[in-house]
Amino acid sequence: MIWGLVSQYWTKLPNLKGLDISRTNVTRSVVWMLLSSSASLKVLCALHCPALEEDDRGSTNYYPRGKLVIDFFTDIFKELASLLGDITKKESNVFSDWRYMKNKDKNLEEIMTWVEWILSYSLLWIADRSIEGLDGFWLSQGVALALNLMQSSKEDVQERATIVLGTFVVIGNENARVDGGRAEAAMKALR
Repeated sequence: MIWGLVSQYWTKLPNLKGLDISRTNVTRSVVWMLLSSSASLKVLCALHCPALEEDDRGSTNYYPRGKLVIDFFTDIFKELASLLGDITKKESNVFSDWRYMKNKDKNLEEIMTWVEWILSYSLLWIADRSIEGLDGFWLSQGVALALNLMQSSKEDVQERATIVLGTFVVIGNENARVDGGRAEAAMKALR
């Protein structure tokens, strides 16, 4: 993909609020351009973007204020909690706090619904491939994200999140077995 060319067009889309650039060769300079040039774009999902991960390592200081980048090195719960402002007291409860908001903002509703949907797809893709080097991500937030997504009002999101959790806990294709450490991590995240 020729990022410079497509990003020029995407930044002109007036209703583009979220964009999934996961599993691509996108670079930090393109991400910066997308976020800074688009008034409507609020969230970029960039899970498993090797060039961005090499360049970035989780520093959100590179991105314009009020814009979120979801990647392996950012605290996804903290980033999403910033969308809710004072509504959420505990970052790990961001999804349930959003779901039970009394006065829902239409823009926030669209963004959070999209985030649930895209995270469930991305986590499933990553879990299916058993990508090496992501144990830290899974233990620190991946399992908790899947558990939160299982509470979604959207059935397809719930289903994918359930598969993600099962795929994470069960290892091996030929002789599948439950990994005790992973199962314990899932149980810990439930508490």
